[in-house]
Amino acid sequence: MSAELPSLGRARLSSLAGNELRTRIMNGVWQPGDRLPSERQLSEQLGMSRASIREATRSLEAMGLVDVRHGQGVFVRSAHEADAPAFARWNIEHGYSIGELLAFRLLVEPELAALAAEQADLPFIEELTAIMVSMQEAAARSDLPELTRLDTAFHDAITRRAGNRLYRDLLGQVGQLLIESRQISLGVPGRASQVVAVHYSIIEAIRTGNGDSAWAAMRGHLEKFAADMHIEPVGY
Repeated sequence: MSAELPSLGRARLSSLAGNELRTRIMNGVWQPGDRLPSERQLSEQLGMSRASIREATRSLEAMGLVDVRHGQGVFVRSAHEADAPAFARWNIEHGYSIGELLAFRLLVEPELAALAAEQADLPFIEELTAIMVSMQEAAARSDLPELTRLDTAFHDAITRRAGNRLYRDLLGQVGQLLIESRQISLGVPGRASQVVAVHYSIIEAIRTGNGDSAWAAMRGHLEKFAADMHIEPVGY
């Protein structure tokens, strides 16, 4: 089955390509078992380099949406196959396991939320709320690159407000891993709207100025992420 894709120019490169291909799969343009157009064909159709298309298909594979068969092509996975854990290939492709990354976040991010709550003011609450309004809009149009960017902006804002430079720098060391993990989890159908709802609850906890409430809200967010993605923390 073939499908003509609109020309997208060069904007956003592999992230935008991955978002477009994912949308086509979720909308049934390609059915389970269908082979996607070749790397060369997609490169021409999307107006992007073959390297960008290659990265996009790797992202789809990490989400469990496609199966990359070397020498044969890229095939849409069946619903049963796509139910495999979204992070199934993470440990193969990264130096740290997703369980190790989760354990690190559980140790650091609730503390940052607590510190941010104790120093919160109205402009900070307004900043977080504005990010969430934009994220809610991105969720409505299934814009995965924008969802990932805004999710990162939300957590980065909390880190900055906490005011602990060591925490900030430690998170910076795993910044790319955090971005990739968000891209995978937010690509799971229905999850983006859930994340937006939980983020709003974190904002409300921070608004109270109560560090314990903010700590618990962030902790609950991370535990829900772990449960939804079938991840166990390692070394926590």
